[in-house]
Amino acid sequence: MSFSVNGFAKLVAAGLSWVLIAGGGILFWIGGRVLHEFAGINRAIAEVEGLAAAALLFAVGIGLRAAAGFPLLSRSHRRE
Repeated sequence: MSFSVNGFAKLVAAGLSWVLIAGGGILFWIGGRVLHEFAGINRAIAEVEGLAAAALLFAVGIGLRAAAGFPLLSRSHRRE
């Protein structure tokens, strides 16, 4: 039985990319509200920081997925 480090690394990168994208979605949904309530930051500034953090997680997740060589869209969603 052979163990492929490259194959394992690709699977870990793909899984981690989905976790980061999901984390970005959660931050997009509740990030500003949480910062405003628990950190005492002004609501407008907290919303912008929440959106910036969500965008950063989305970008890192999508970049990690692309670096692993997985398509960003499945075949059924691509336009031909």
